[in-house]
Parts: sequence; structure tokens; C-alpha cells
Amino acid sequence: MKLKKNVPLFLILVTTVICIGALIYFQYPRYLPVSLVLRDSCQALEKKQMSECHRKKMEKKFANGGTESALRYIQHVTFGSQTSGECHTLMHALGRVSYLAEPDIIVHLQKSLGYCTGGYLHGALEEYLLVVPPGELEVRASTTCSSLTELGLSTRSFECLHGLGHALMYAYDNELMLSLKACDSIVEEWAQKICYFGVFMENSYEHIGANRYVGPTTIQYIDENNPIYPCNSVEKKYQSSCYSFPGNSYLLEQIKKRGLIFKGLTYDDYRNAFAVCLSVKEEEYRLRCIRGITVYIYITHPKNVAHQRGVCELLADTEERAVCFQHLARMINRYDTKNTGRAKNFCTSLEATFQDACVDAYENWWYESLDKGTMNGSDSYDTYPFAEFDWK
Repeated sequence: MKLKKNVPLFLILVTTVICIGALIYFQYPRYLPVSLVLRDSCQALEKKQMSECHRKKMEKKFANGGTESALRYIQHVTFGSQTSGECHTLMHALGRVSYLAEPDIIVHLQKSLGYCTGGYLHGALEEYLLVVPPGELEVRASTTCSSLTELGLSTRSFECLHGLGHALMYAYDNELMLSLKACDSIVEEWAQKICYFGVFMENSYEHIGANRYVGPTTIQYIDENNPIYPCNSVEKKYQSSCYSFPGNSYLLEQIKKRGLIFKGLTYDDYRNAFAVCLSVKEEEYRLRCIRGITVYIYITHPKNVAHQRGVCELLADTEERAVCFQHLARMINRYDTKNTGRAKNFCTSLEATFQDACVDAYENWWYESLDKGTMNGSDSYDTYPFAEFDWK
């Protein structure tokens, strides 16, 4: 009799556990170990094949259920991680198919889809420029992002300009100089610089192989034995943007040569990447190079404060170490979309002499000229265009 009385309670407990498990699996898979979650049949494939498989499935979701359905699929297969390279790549693809379905760039510029560092906007811009005759690319480049100001979306123009740089490389088949020349067609100097930044970022990615989104390319402005190239050969006006990437280029070469994932980068890899930066004579460019490396320090171990701090501490010079700490704090704050105070926790973990400047670096940054609410929250746009410039 006691057993029978306990059966309903037992069934209630089992049902509750099953329901909670299903909820976590389908809605919050990022909280489970990857080994316990079979996202879909694509997961069993090699990385490149898996990415292509995910892209095709995402496009099918889009065809059948629109943007929301495709976005839910992306969130599920990437465990809700906004710093996942896979997520950014899939959002690029979503932006492209969305533009093809509705070929009006203004519509896509207005969409608030900053999920996974602006990949959607980058993809839409890529497709938008791809169908433009080469002779008209500079005209498009000069006007596309300025339309956002007229629409009352001026804060989003920064991400648009950055994405435009990526898109120009896509349209010109990674021809660096033509892409930079198209950026020059933009009237405002500050806007040109953000466009240059997107161009050089895309060029840096060539260190892991052909263009990530369009396949084989015929022209490459990289030298696997000289990560500083092409920064030491381009015009002076381009160098400031270019020098943010030599350290990153070194790390990407290690990933390609040794078949690593980003988390496989070691302290020695970062030490050597910093050495690339330290070989740059001009102080401004040397510090920019160091700041550029912090993106990989963050995305490889986004919640490991000890690791983040330890990499910056590889720098012996006090000023260079401080720059690394400060820029990393900005990166952490940028992606703390739930405002949990992770940047503050990072800064307070440092030696006392670094703490105040670290906090000031992320607290008093773009807020005087931009609305933080537009930048953070669910719209996690690409950190770089914000992190590299002082908007005050």
C-alpha cells in the first residue's frame, strides 16, 4: 500500500525532471556539456563540412519559417554563444539569403539583428555589393551607410561602415587596394577609418586560408613569414587601421599550421604574438597591435579571468601591460550583454596600480556620444569598430 501511495509522487518527480531537461536541451543548450548535446546530424562531420551542413539547414529554416526560424536554429547549434565563430559565419549567411529574398539594403540596415557580432549586417552588405558592377562600387560605398543618419539610426552607422569594409573585400575578391580605395570615396575621415578597419580585418583572416565566405581567391595581401605585412607597405593614412592586426595574423597562422582551434592557443603563442607587436618601432602602432590581440584573449576564454589576466601579464612593460588590461576590460564589458559586472570583476582582480585605469577604460568610453543601450543588450555588434576608436 505504501508503494502505491508513493507512485504518483514518483511519477510527478520523473515528469518534472524530464520537462526541465527538455527545456534546458532545447532552449538553453549552452548550459550543458557539448558531449551531452547532439545538436543535429551536422555535428558528426568534420569542421568545414559541419559548417556547410549548418549553413544549408539554416537556409532551409529561413525558406520555411523566415528570419526568426533561422535565428532560432543558429542559436541552438551554437549553444547561444555570441562570440562563437560558427555563429558569426552563420549570421553572415543569414544576412545574404535575407537580402536575396528582399533586395532592399535599407530594410536590412534597419533590422536590429546585431546577434553574434554583426554578422547579419555584414552578410547583407556583402550580397548587396556583390551584384554591383565594379565601376559603381565606390559610389555605393560612399552613400550606403550615410543613409542610416537620415533614418535616425546614426549609432548603427559605425557597424555598417565596418561591415562595409568586409563587404568590399567580398565584392573585390579580397583585392585589398581596390577595397581601400572604395573606402576613400566616403566623405568623412572618421568613417573612412572604420571602413579601412573592416578591410584589414578581412585581409587578416586570409592567414587561415581562402576568404571565409566566398571560397578561393586569386589575390592575397599576406605573407605567412611576415605578419606585419602589408602594414609596412601601404600609405600612411591606412597604417593606423592596419597595425591592429599583425599580432592576430601571427595567431591565425599558428591555428592554420598546427590545425588548432582558438582555445588551443598557448601562452607561448601569445608571447610570440606580442613579440610581433613589439617589433613595430612606432609606439602608436605598437600599442594598437597589442590592443588587437585582446579579441582572441577574450573569445578563447571569455569567463576565465585568471587566463585573461595571465596573457596580458606576459608583457613586461608597464604601459603595454596596462593597455592590454584596459582594452580587454572594454572587450569583456562589450559582451557582457546581461550587465553582470564581469569587466569590474576583471579589473578588481588586477594589481592595485592597474585597477582605476582599467575601470575608467570601460566606464568612460563611448557613452558621451553614444547611447549605451543601443550598443549593448541584445545587440552584440562587432567589438572592433567601437573598441578601436575614442568616440568622445
